Amino acid sequence: MNHDWDNIKNWSLARGNFHTTGYTIITLDAIGSTNEYLKQLWRDEKAQHGCLVIADTQTAGKGRLGRTWESPPGSGLWMSLLIKPSLSPDKHFAYSFAAAVAVAEAIEQTTRLRPELKWPNDVLLCQKKCCGILLESVTTGSEPWIIVGIGINVTQESFPDALSDTAISLQQAHAAPVHRLQLLQNLIPALQSNFSSDSREILIKWQSYCRMFGAMVSVFQQDSVMEAKAVGLAPDGGLVVENEGKRIKVYAADVKIRLKN
Repeated sequence: MNHDWDNIKNWSLARGNFHTTGYTIITLDAIGSTNEYLKQLWRDEKAQHGCLVIADTQTAGKGRLGRTWESPPGSGLWMSLLIKPSLSPDKHFAYSFAAAVAVAEAIEQTTRLRPELKWPNDVLLCQKKCCGILLESVTTGSEPWIIVGIGINVTQESFPDALSDTAISLQQAHAAPVHRLQLLQNLIPALQSNFSSDSREILIKWQSYCRMFGAMVSVFQQDSVMEAKAVGLAPDGGLVVENEGKRIKVYAADVKIRLKN
């Protein structure tokens, strides 16, 4: 077991309770998926608001649109957080943006690098993805709960060939050691602060980290691809794009920024 993970476990034991951090922290050496593990805890009524599960490695990490997320041991923050939303159901989309802002703030505080955010919730450094976020809803009767899955590449020195052109770690971008515990200690208060903000404030902060507006993008929806210009963010979290003189709001899609030659 690596030294950095020992530090996270020891810190979590010493301070990882609701009264000192606002979260109840569970650390796991290995798990299939932190989202699935936390979901089962919730089903078994063993998890409440603020339950945070962190693993040193995931063997079946989950990404958006049914993708898997590479989660090797000793290399990242792989975590899931259970929240009982304070926002009304029509504003729940804002939690995805709030998580992205919190990650960006924590990365900036830890490394002094300013990340960029790409719709809907990718976190980029050097135009490559360093963090993915996946929200899943679970419901008890009429009460909705949300599981926020976050995967941050921290110390990787390289990635598999299939990811090498699109993925990056904080350590690669920073060109200096980055400690997972320090990142976690910065991330927890950032999550608490942003999850307690209203949706308008969250979207304003998200846009301050976004550099994709005005850029040409490829919008992938099911079996179709649309080339368009990203022009803004709608109040309900949709991406506003312009195609052939018409403005369209996009919701469930994969968006890639077309780099200038």
